[in-house]
Amino acid sequence: MALTTSKPIIENEEIKGYNKPKGNIKSLKELNTDENLEIISNTFKSEGDIKAKELKVTTYAGEEGIKLSADIIGSIHGDVVKIVATKSGIGVKSITSKDLTLESKTQAKIEEIKTNNLNVKVEEDFTNRDKIISNNNINISAKNIINDGNVLISD
Repeated sequence: MALTTSKPIIENEEIKGYNKPKGNIKSLKELNTDENLEIISNTFKSEGDIKAKELKVTTYAGEEGIKLSADIIGSIHGDVVKIVATKSGIGVKSITSKDLTLESKTQAKIEEIKTNNLNVKVEEDFTNRDKIISNNNINISAKNIINDGNVLISD
């Protein structure tokens, strides 16, 4: 399932991908599905929780600011979660998943992460505001890592 502001690329009656989005997803109160979910937009704002089996969020907004705002997005839950901000930052209150990947051209600010495997690649600052709990691996690549909370790892 996809929630997008972009036009799909269709070949042989199948969706092969999506063009660069032209619009914004401005307000999503809550989204709960047992299916895989892909969200593609210039910006994405949510006032509630998002739950999906596998969740991938991709934003393409301009160079400035955090386009997935920690003040706006609630909790994200999924077996596999991947958030990619191609030209902006990421901010989320809480993410719970088995496998989590965060990629940002600027910064990422997270309040709480619970995952088995965490992979973070940001070109500027990664900020942990509360806690990161991982049962297996934590890989963080950032210009600056700001840890205002706790990091707990167990095998």
